[in-house]
Amino acid sequence: MRKLNQGMRRGGVLAGCLIAAAVVAILLVIGAVFVAMNWRSWTSQALHSAVQAAVSESALPAQEQQEVMAVADEFTAEFKAGEVSAAQFGQVLKQVSESPIMPAMVVMGVERSYIEKSSLSPEEKAEGAKHLSRFVRGVREGKISQTKIDDVTEPIHAPIGSSDKVAIHAGNINVELKQPEDVKPEELSRFLANAKAEADAAGIPDEKFEIDWSEELRGAIDRAMGRAEPAADEATETTEPADESGGG
Repeated sequence: MRKLNQGMRRGGVLAGCLIAAAVVAILLVIGAVFVAMNWRSWTSQALHSAVQAAVSESALPAQEQQEVMAVADEFTAEFKAGEVSAAQFGQVLKQVSESPIMPAMVVMGVERSYIEKSSLSPEEKAEGAKHLSRFVRGVREGKISQTKIDDVTEPIHAPIGSSDKVAIHAGNINVELKQPEDVKPEELSRFLANAKAEADAAGIPDEKFEIDWSEELRGAIDRAMGRAEPAADEATETTEPADESGGG
């Protein structure tokens, strides 16, 4: 009887192991199917979270933040529904990272962290903000290279090898700045003078420039998806010249 009980226990243990193995196998299959069915949902959620974090850390007004998130959510909804392919999704991310949105965000962040909180006078801050916006406009319109951001911010660069710095690596931008509290007023003034000089050299109008961030994001998405209308000058360049020979 004892042997029988031992045999039953052993059989029970073996059966239990087999059942557990079968359950694990089934769970793995279900898990694989679940991932295959839900990867778009997970990717969409990850993108939403990333954009939400970036927007929350920006200096954008609350209304503009909502509009930017609405554009981002509209695109992620299309992706989640399968209306955007994985290749198109990647192209959109590439277009956004290489568009003027990133450098504009960087410059705006510098203005918020370094200029607004500095000891400069209200007049100096307002004038500096205007010239920074002109610089951003030049970058946006392709009249100023994104690489100029490194030159313009040179007066507030962190010393080489410094561990206490603000590292900005976004798209084509790679700059390392001093902490805002370590920047002297005269260094800020030189930084702002550099921005003004670049804007002046590029012929940017001497006026404050406001960016519609939601439209910038929508434009980048539409260009990547091939939905953007060609610019007027591009349409003109591709138009066949009229035949002025008169047929004779």
